[in-house]
Amino acid sequence: MELCDKRTLKVWIDERNAHRKPKRREESLHITQQIVNGVEYIHYKKLLHRDLKPANIMFGMSDGEGKGEVKIGDFGLVTAEDNDNDENLLERTKKTGTKSYMAPEQRNQTSYDRKVDIFALGLIYFELLWNLSGMERAEVWNDVRSQSFPPQFNTQFNLENKVIEWILCVVVLQNKVIEWILCVVVLQNKVIEWILCVFVLQNKVIEWILCVVVLQNKVIEWMLCVVVLQNKVIEWILILEQG
Repeated sequence: MELCDKRTLKVWIDERNAHRKPKRREESLHITQQIVNGVEYIHYKKLLHRDLKPANIMFGMSDGEGKGEVKIGDFGLVTAEDNDNDENLLERTKKTGTKSYMAPEQRNQTSYDRKVDIFALGLIYFELLWNLSGMERAEVWNDVRSQSFPPQFNTQFNLENKVIEWILCVVVLQNKVIEWILCVVVLQNKVIEWILCVFVLQNKVIEWILCVVVLQNKVIEWMLCVVVLQNKVIEWILILEQG
C-alpha cells in the first residue's frame, strides 16, 4: 500500500477555513479534477465507493503543503456494481455511508447506483471552495443538498455554483424521473385493471341482454300458445253451436 501524507482532505479544508489562502479556488479545482479521475476509475472497475467524503480522501507524500497527488481511500463500504442499467438498479443496504454526504436515494432506498458517488463529489467540491464555520455548516449544508446555495457563493463562484448545482440536480432529477416512471407504471396497471373491469362488466351486460332475449322468446312462445289455445276454444264453441 502506498504511503500517504497523514493529512486528509478534511484537514486541508479545516486549515483553509481557519486561515484564508489566496489560491484556494485554483487548488480546489485541481483537487476536484483528481477526485473526479479517481471516481471515474472506481466506476470503470464496476465498483461503488458509497462513502466519499473529505476524511476519506488523502494526499500522496508531498512537501507539506498538500500538493501531493490526491488519493481516494477507505474502501470498507465499497460494493460491486454488476449492472448500472437504470432499469435494473441493484438492491443495496439502506443508509450505508456517512449521512451528510449521502444522496437522497442512498438515505431512503435500497436501490441506487454510481450516481450516489457523483452526488457526494458535488458536495465535496462545494466544501472545498466555501468557508464553512461550525454554526454555518449546520444551517447551510441541508440547503446545499437541495441545490440552494448561499447568495455570496453564487456571486463569488458563479461558474462553480452552476457546475455543482448541475451535478446535484441531475442526480435528484433522475431520481424524480424514475419515481415518475414508476407512478406511470402503477397508473398504467390501474388503467389495465379498469379496462378489465369494463370488459367483465361488458360481458355481464351481454349476458343480461342474452337473458332478456331468451326471456322475450319465451314470452313470445307463451303468447303463441295462448293464441293457439284461444283458436281451439273458438272452434270448440262453434262445434257446440252447430250441434
